[in-house]
Amino acid sequence: MPSGVYVRTPEMNANVAKARVGKYTGENSSSWKPECHDYETRICECGCKETFVCLKRSKQKFIYGHCRIGKHFSKDTKIKISKAMIGKNLGEKNYNWKGGITSKFYSAIWTPLYKESIRERDQHTCQKCGKVWAQGKRRLSVHHIDYNKLNCNSDNLITLCVRCNIKVNSYRELWTEYFNNKMLS
Repeated sequence: MPSGVYVRTPEMNANVAKARVGKYTGENSSSWKPECHDYETRICECGCKETFVCLKRSKQKFIYGHCRIGKHFSKDTKIKISKAMIGKNLGEKNYNWKGGITSKFYSAIWTPLYKESIRERDQHTCQKCGKVWAQGKRRLSVHHIDYNKLNCNSDNLITLCVRCNIKVNSYRELWTEYFNNKMLS
């Protein structure tokens, strides 16, 4: 054998792959578990009558991604979900818990008319992404830059679309600094 770097040609790689077929895969593998490879065809229970393949041990009843869109849970299912959620992700256990600050009230100036004046000042445009409000669509939110509901000074308020308003409710220090800099410029 010549000395130096040994390089396989694509033809040699193909021959090695052919030689290994079936030797270390599937049922010949040391980690093979038959129950993990037992599939069946099911009919989607949403009423679309399409079929899908899944593991026999799976609890899947619907084709992922298309069947529950636009559908609503029955009253019984809603009750079951509600009971299952008791004590989970509520209050202090929720990842977004801020110490019970949501119970604070807004100041007396916080009225629909005042919020509309802030939207008009910002020309009905989200100050983060630039989305413009369209007549008949959901109104843009008015956001407190310092997250203090009692501080309704117009310099502390900014117009955001619903999507951006949801985004800015985490990493509050970062967004406070971002919007303060934006208001200064």
